[in-house]
Amino acid sequence: MGSNDLILIGKVIKTTGIDGFLIVQAYSEKSNRFIANQEFHIDNKRYIVENTKNSNKNHKVKFYDVNSLDEAKNLIGKDIMQSKAMLPNKNKDSFYHYQILDSNVLTDKGNNLGKVVEIIETGSNDVLVVRNNKEEILIPLLSGVLIKYNEKTNTLIVQLPYKI
Repeated sequence: MGSNDLILIGKVIKTTGIDGFLIVQAYSEKSNRFIANQEFHIDNKRYIVENTKNSNKNHKVKFYDVNSLDEAKNLIGKDIMQSKAMLPNKNKDSFYHYQILDSNVLTDKGNNLGKVVEIIETGSNDVLVVRNNKEEILIPLLSGVLIKYNEKTNTLIVQLPYKI
């Protein structure tokens, strides 16, 4: 499996306990993102989930081969990747962030705004950072703003809540 097959799905934010449990922030709202025997990658090394526990909005995860506080501390701040093939299926009206990065953004009137270069997670809603030759535009990722995503043409159609 090449690194192009891996998608960023979360980050290790801290340790908990002395047995190697980690608190993981997932970049999706899926409550069962981490389940036993599921495979993830951290720093190009394969990790398999041994156990999970509830931990408010984050995930408490124990990987096989991470059996002490010291081993767990080495993973703090690291990105967690997962194979695209292991991602849960999305319905036709939704998408993963990795799918819309570098996509073209057009207004509902056909004006080309540029390409998505970043997605900022604000807590209440995500914000697209769209860049063209002249400027950078911030567009809230809301259902009234995002009209359509065409995966085949890698294009987002938006109805801007303001005039540019």
